[in-house]
Amino acid sequence: MLPISTPAMTNTYLIEPNSGQNSTCPGYRTAGPADQSVAQESMNISQVASYQDQKAAMKLPLKFSEVVLESTEVDLQCLREVDGYQETRYRDAIYLGIVINKKRHGKGVMKYPNGRQYEGFWEQDLRDGKGFERYPNGNTYFGQFKYGRAHGKGVYTWKNGEVYDGEWDQGLKQGYGIWKGIHQDSYIGEW
Repeated sequence: MLPISTPAMTNTYLIEPNSGQNSTCPGYRTAGPADQSVAQESMNISQVASYQDQKAAMKLPLKFSEVVLESTEVDLQCLREVDGYQETRYRDAIYLGIVINKKRHGKGVMKYPNGRQYEGFWEQDLRDGKGFERYPNGNTYFGQFKYGRAHGKGVYTWKNGEVYDGEWDQGLKQGYGIWKGIHQDSYIGEW
């Protein structure tokens, strides 16, 4: 159960799992101020979500039709015509792409309510191959993935304009690379 409120709101609303029947929000039930006292009695500190989690929950459920691609790695129009294409809803994300043996495998897009989005290749349910990822903080990575992590050649761009273009190993900068800062500073060499 997630409490939903912002500093500007005076009422707290709760989103909790629901069968989705007789609801305008399938899969979730929204409880208003009248339900608040009962819900707060049953909540403990570990159930209280951070403000960022609250904001993400406010965006649920994501709609497949609202996915906007940010790279040229995936052509959804063509992908929809491929055998194995599925639109799948997960607890915290949606996936549009190829599914083989109930696993993401091939090209696809994964979108999360916090703004994170991956577009690219999958293998056995993990990001694998060439892909593009935007993180919730606005940073991006474009390059090779292996076992779900940046691995091989890739470019990581921070929201503030810094860029690392180089080699990656299991999600870490490793090998030859070029980092360009925002104050005309840079580093070229081994990481």
